[in-house]
Amino acid sequence: MRDLRCYTLHFFFQVEGAKLYNGETGYVASSFDQCTKEMEGNSTVEGFNKVSECYRELIADQLKVPIEQVIPISRDCYDSNTEDDSSTDQDDDD
Repeated sequence: MRDLRCYTLHFFFQVEGAKLYNGETGYVASSFDQCTKEMEGNSTVEGFNKVSECYRELIADQLKVPIEQVIPISRDCYDSNTEDDSSTDQDDDD
């Protein structure tokens, strides 16, 4: 039977020195949807690291910083350094 599982890979990065963040530390999150086991092993750790490195290169290029300034981080690190925008969208008119 064919493996029909579908994964979403999440990537989190800390970016140092980008103009977008006024030269300060900034944070970027991205995801790769509909990653199947059959997509060149992307559901393995090796595949995850390969795709993560591609995202790192793209982010460095887009933000015009050296790749060394785009640092992979954990989701917990990302969450603790960024605000949750969804909590500010709610009205407190009770």
